[in-house]
Amino acid sequence: MNSYVVQITATNDGKDGLLAATWEGLYRTYDPTKGWEKLSITDYIGRVYTVTTNAEQPGVILAGTSQGLYATHDGGQVWTRFRSGPLQETVQTITVDPSNPKFFLVGTRRTVYKTTDGGDAWTRRGGGLPFGDFSVVSINPKNPKEVLASISETSGGIFHSMDGGNTWRRIDTGLPSQRLWSISFDPFNPTRAYAGSFSGGIYILNTNPTQTGSR
Repeated sequence: MNSYVVQITATNDGKDGLLAATWEGLYRTYDPTKGWEKLSITDYIGRVYTVTTNAEQPGVILAGTSQGLYATHDGGQVWTRFRSGPLQETVQTITVDPSNPKFFLVGTRRTVYKTTDGGDAWTRRGGGLPFGDFSVVSINPKNPKEVLASISETSGGIFHSMDGGNTWRRIDTGLPSQRLWSISFDPFNPTRAYAGSFSGGIYILNTNPTQTGSR
């Protein structure tokens, strides 16, 4: 594999493998010393922006592309494109509830989509969430109803939901940099998360109450 890698994640199929989303497509390895194999996504050639798996569904892989969201249920042999929700939009991020793989959200260059039934039905945005270029959407693994989303554009913004993405509030007021590229919930503190910014370092977010600190 000789490509710009944007994300690496575990295969979660019991084989200790890795998946890599790259500018040239999706790759997988079960032994990096022996190289990587390219997974062919049906009817799509190009950059894969994000890839996600879930231990509850070992054969399922979700891949975000410039033509929407693709899924495979057999470890990469056959792929299908979701026909609703983020149809033909650039899917930049996917977050799945680790305890319920049918509940997940995706961030696109326009908005955020949510499904609670594995992708048959979708809702868009939710109350209080503007349109924007969403680079990160993250579900709290200890509380799936808590979600954070961030916009990578100059005006930026970090938005917090406590009802699974139905309603949102902005929590980044006062941050020196509002272009955020990554968010991670603190596994030891239920009211803390960390946000990686474009030029201002890492911010510590206090999600309850609405206070924000930085380092």
